[in-house]
Formats: sequence, C-alpha cells, structure tokens
Amino acid sequence: MKSLNLRAEDFEKSEKLLRRIYKDTADSYKIAIEGGNVLGGKIFSAESNTGVLIILRITDFIVSYISFETDPEKSVILAIEKHIEKITSGSEECRYININGENLSIIQHFENGPYTKDRESVEYIFSGKKKSNIKLSPKLERKEFDEENFEDYIWLLDTALRPLLIIEGQMLDPYRRNVNRSYTVLTDAAETGDFGAYWKDDSIVALYLLRENLILDLVVNPIYQNQGIGSAILSDILATLMKSHSEVLLYVSKKNAGAMRFYEKMGFKRTASNADFTYSPPKK
Repeated sequence: MKSLNLRAEDFEKSEKLLRRIYKDTADSYKIAIEGGNVLGGKIFSAESNTGVLIILRITDFIVSYISFETDPEKSVILAIEKHIEKITSGSEECRYININGENLSIIQHFENGPYTKDRESVEYIFSGKKKSNIKLSPKLERKEFDEENFEDYIWLLDTALRPLLIIEGQMLDPYRRNVNRSYTVLTDAAETGDFGAYWKDDSIVALYLLRENLILDLVVNPIYQNQGIGSAILSDILATLMKSHSEVLLYVSKKNAGAMRFYEKMGFKRTASNADFTYSPPKK
C-alpha cells in the first residue's frame, strides 16, 4: 500500500473517509485547514483500499483521525502509529485518536498501546423521512427544570444508565459522584431550552438532554420501560427539533444493542461509527 503526504487534491477523498467516523469530522478538518491547524497527514492507497490519517490541533488538544475503506495490513498500522508519535511526541496538550469503527484491526492495535479506549459508538441521524403517529399519554406532563427536583433528575440518569455502565465496565452513578458538575450540566441545558422531564403525577418518568440538534441523553424510568413511553417521548422531542433543524443526531454505545434497535425502529439511520482513544503515557 502506497502512502503520500496529504495534498489539496486529496480533500474530497479524505472528506468521505472522515465522515465514516463522525458526521462533523470532515468539517473539523476543513476548519483546521483554514486556521492552519493541520499538523500532518497521510493518504494511503492500494488497488482495493484507500485510507487517511489526519492530525489536527483543535483548541487545546490534538486529535488524530484514522479511516480506511477496509482494514489495512499490519505494516500500515505500524506506520500510522509511528507517524502519529513523530508529530505529537513531546506535546503537552491532550492527545486523542478517533478511529473508523469498522476498522477493527486498527482499533485492536491501539487497545494494546499507550492509549485508553474511551468508547465505541454508532452515529445515527433522523432526517424526518419517517413520521411517527405515536402520541404522548395525557397522563404524562412535560415540565421544565426545577431545582426542587434535582435529586430526582440525577437518580433517574444514574438508574437508567446503570445496566450499560456495568456492561462497559465503567464507574457507576456518574451523576451522583459528580453532583456539582451534574448541577451545572442540567442548569446550563435548562437555560438553553435543552432540558425536559416528563412526569406522571409525582413520579418522574423520563428525562432528556440536548445540544442544539444532538440528543445527548434520553432516559426512561425502569418501571415505565417497555410500555411505548420512550417511543412517544422521542416522537415528541423529534417533532419539536425538526421545526428548526433538518436532521437530529445521536450516538449509541456499540454495546447497547437494544437502543440501536429502538432508534432504527424510530426512523434513525446509521451514518458512522467510531472508537475514541485518549493518550495515557506510561508512568515513569
């Protein structure tokens, strides 16, 4: 497989490969070009495969994006690792690697190096092509943020997320363990209209957090799950967001098969997948 330094004429080909990681990865690349923040990059080509490595400085960190049409051979992966180390070695900035989630051999390689895998996820986009007729029960009431209910909010978030955190081997009760940060996240979302909670009488049923057209979290109280409530609430959220956006995005853990089935049933289309790593230098 041949490798060359990235050239201007490689942008279109690189853009398509980068979009296999995240929808906005190609946009980050374009912004970095305009701001002179492309630190390095390679384009790889063979008769039946093409790949790209791009290293960018984004605000106060460095990120390397890696994406191939199909898995490359081991020698190419080693060359990629060597090039990343050459460009980023000695930097005091945080260093990350984002890999196309379909490139399993590359992901496995970096799992055994000085990088910690943060997550593997699938990107889904809803474009409004599938309409839902699911209606909210009149017994459910949507309420804005209320400080008196803060304990209910973090209880629901931690409780609903617990099964997935156990599967992923992550620390439980992240919202409870970081109460001050959780309060800031929820109040900031409330100020921008990106928070909503659904109640049935005095019982919290569901909660969502947004960032513009990105659904960050949508959780349903376990005692109300498998009753169509999640579908109705998601339909309600989508109906609101699609009034001001052409599409809605969200990310689902690759280990959350149930959530992937749910969103696909609701009309979301899989558009990308990714594995994110953080550089963890060996202790001296």
